[in-house]
Amino acid sequence: GPATVTGLVHPRWRGRGLGTRLVSWADQRAGHADLLLTTETWSAPAERLFTAHGLHRTFSESVLRHQLDVVPAVARPDTVVTEPVTAGTGTDLFATYCAAFADRPGFVAPEADEWLGELREDDEYRPDLSLLARSPDGEAVGFVNIVGTWIDQVGVVPAWRKRRVGAYLVASVLRSLAAEGARDAWLCVNDDNPAGELYRRLGFAYAGRRARYLLRRT
Repeated sequence: GPATVTGLVHPRWRGRGLGTRLVSWADQRAGHADLLLTTETWSAPAERLFTAHGLHRTFSESVLRHQLDVVPAVARPDTVVTEPVTAGTGTDLFATYCAAFADRPGFVAPEADEWLGELREDDEYRPDLSLLARSPDGEAVGFVNIVGTWIDQVGVVPAWRKRRVGAYLVASVLRSLAAEGARDAWLCVNDDNPAGELYRRLGFAYAGRRARYLLRRT
């Protein structure tokens, strides 16, 4: 795989050429390998720096924040019921994730044990706040996973989109987090994901941007 690097320059030391020196150092250390650079604090000047070194942006997402002093009210969609995630619903949770994300560009389904194992091993994963949505016949049609105060993943199977299922799931977990005393909730959304408009309607506001850049040599 590529050599990977991430880093930051303290705000008081920006504009003095440190970023240029650091990227050049990483480029040299990568040798003949491709170089993958990730940034948690995207900015236009940083983009100019990276592109000047031959790096091309391959991914970007917005970081959104919701202050929980006011939470949205979304009516439960007719006939849909929700339940917390449990050990017994793991198979349905994974199947719903795959069905909801299958039409995303570049999506490759992981192994079920791997995906579920990563959730279980995350000390901040909140299955008690995470939810599965089911249709009247019991089929799982949507889900939301919560990690700490982050809405880690939200998905709705194609046949059930545009029925407020996703909005209801997000609003439900926002209420749960607020009831526990959390002051805000967070999520990330890809720049090409139309769900970004939904999150903004629910009260999320822009809080930053993340991105990945690649310098391909092979």
